[in-house]
Amino acid sequence: MYTCLCNCVTEAEIRQAVRMGHDTLDKIQNFNFATVGPCGGSCLQSVIRIIEDEVNQIRFEPS
Repeated sequence: MYTCLCNCVTEAEIRQAVRMGHDTLDKIQNFNFATVGPCGGSCLQSVIRIIEDEVNQIRFEPS
């Protein structure tokens, strides 16, 4: 299921991008264009939540 409908970006793709180092909204927008479609960013809050969740998961993973 798409999180960003305009650019066909899924939650899994956002999570994978965060794990690749694209761990801010700006980096995600430049990497897969989530939130920058013609709708004007209606998925923005969802994308931010996914980024924050994934960053927190990475932070608390055992080394």
